[in-house]
Amino acid sequence: MMRLKNIKNLDNRLDTLVENAYYQCIPPDRPARKEKKLPPIVRYIHKLIFFDLNKHTVKHILQQLRKVPWDQHFVRPCLKIWFSVTWLTLSSKDVVLEALLRVHKGKYSNIHVVASLVAGLFKYHEALGVQLVDRLIEEIRYGMEVLWEMCINLIVLLTPSNRRTLFECNKDVLPM
Repeated sequence: MMRLKNIKNLDNRLDTLVENAYYQCIPPDRPARKEKKLPPIVRYIHKLIFFDLNKHTVKHILQQLRKVPWDQHFVRPCLKIWFSVTWLTLSSKDVVLEALLRVHKGKYSNIHVVASLVAGLFKYHEALGVQLVDRLIEEIRYGMEVLWEMCINLIVLLTPSNRRTLFECNKDVLPM
């Protein structure tokens, strides 16, 4: 089929359709993705928070998270800038904290359930609640700074006529 495609002069649309059909039937050889090797306790915490958590299972998951050994430490690889691998020593508390902060990767409808789970955990681990609020505020502040810088960079890149139109449309929103 590929020889026939190369012999005949097809327009770009048909050429792309033939190539897509060919590669759908015979995919190119490439190595399989390597799955992250996480310790069993980390996989269990992720399973509890991301998959099992709903409004009917909050109490059960709270009990299961309270049974986790909170002072157990383990080593986990972490990618840093420029893709150099470093090794982090994390405790179970850090893993729960990271999972609670990444709640947006789960179901959006479960955010209020995660909040009630944090309230339940706060009774037994007060430092977890304080660290969670602190890191959440830090991430919000960082996100606002990055988005504001991106907005300013876009405004600088606009031509003067487009910039004037942007300011006329959004003069109530942008600070003066």
